[in-house]
Amino acid sequence: MKIGLFTLEIGRQVGGLEVYETNLIRALARVDARNEYRVFCTDPRVPEILDLQANNFSFEVLPRNRVRSVLWDAPRALAKARLDLFHALFVPPPFTSVPYVFTHHGSEVMERPDFYPLLLGARIRFLYRRAFARAALILCVSDYVRNYLIDHQRISTARVQTIYPGCRQEFLTVDKSAARDFVKRKYGLNKPYLLIVGRIEPRKNPIRVLEAYDRFRRSVMNPPQLAFAGMKTWSAAEFDRTISKLGLQGWVVELGFVPDVDLPSLYSAAEFAVYASLWEGFGFPLLEAFSTGTPLLTSRTTSLPEVSGGACLLVDPHSVEEIAQGMVSLYSNQSLRADMIQKGFARVTAFSWDRTALQTSKAYEVVAAGFKAGQLFQSKL
Repeated sequence: MKIGLFTLEIGRQVGGLEVYETNLIRALARVDARNEYRVFCTDPRVPEILDLQANNFSFEVLPRNRVRSVLWDAPRALAKARLDLFHALFVPPPFTSVPYVFTHHGSEVMERPDFYPLLLGARIRFLYRRAFARAALILCVSDYVRNYLIDHQRISTARVQTIYPGCRQEFLTVDKSAARDFVKRKYGLNKPYLLIVGRIEPRKNPIRVLEAYDRFRRSVMNPPQLAFAGMKTWSAAEFDRTISKLGLQGWVVELGFVPDVDLPSLYSAAEFAVYASLWEGFGFPLLEAFSTGTPLLTSRTTSLPEVSGGACLLVDPHSVEEIAQGMVSLYSNQSLRADMIQKGFARVTAFSWDRTALQTSKAYEVVAAGFKAGQLFQSKL
């Protein structure tokens, strides 16, 4: 079978979407030597980034203009390649003659358009709606996402399947002393700190987290700093204003984009991690914290309780007071942190990229067999 993989996010430093695309393709290259894969991308660095050691994988680099590639170049390239099907790992082209599988990462752009700049949100919603109507099969990164599609988008249960992403193999516990030496040397973190990993954008709830941290630091002795590991986005101005208003200069450390190779040390050296996001389809920082033995405070909303499986301290992300109290509890209660660490180690074993890839390749086979039998949505493609 000849399968296309349509990737748009690798190399863009965009967090979870990039993690998904990169690691799924690498895992497919490890577990599936039978099918022929062609990776369609817009960034010429993608072949080097993926560094695949698999003879059944090839690449086609499309023009770098993303809008043109999605609307024009990708449909032509996909058709020309004579694929049996392709997998849209983030968004599909709006028009294509090739049957496809689509991964849906989350409903926030549909339900909370205020999280996104107007034009960006409109483009994504348009492409999502096309995928909801036309994809042969929609792979969902959590049951929360799957149930949203069934309940709110009225998509048949036969067309949606949950396949959890995995945890990256490089995320392991680093000796705390060595980790602290590393982050002090490279990032100037010479004091205890709480860690937040993720881009600074409205969906990640940075303003309430700052307000909660301000309460927390006034409630405990010798409070740690708060370190943000992630790029600023369109909400940067409000983030900066909040730091200034609360007098958090010197307390908040902005690390910007952090390479994956450094994240295990950053997690391991932290007192605990905070991920009080407002809306998540999955939440890779949960697995990263679990793997590195880092206690975690996260939200009791959307997919996060499902993914955490009882291994985190859950709070209401809309409540500044509850986030602050959660910080105090984790910081002040050593036995609670130890319990979270052990539960995290147990929970993360449920997530494997090789398992994700095997389940995904099986989904391709089911879709292809359905098309051969004339049973899958051919009139819509």
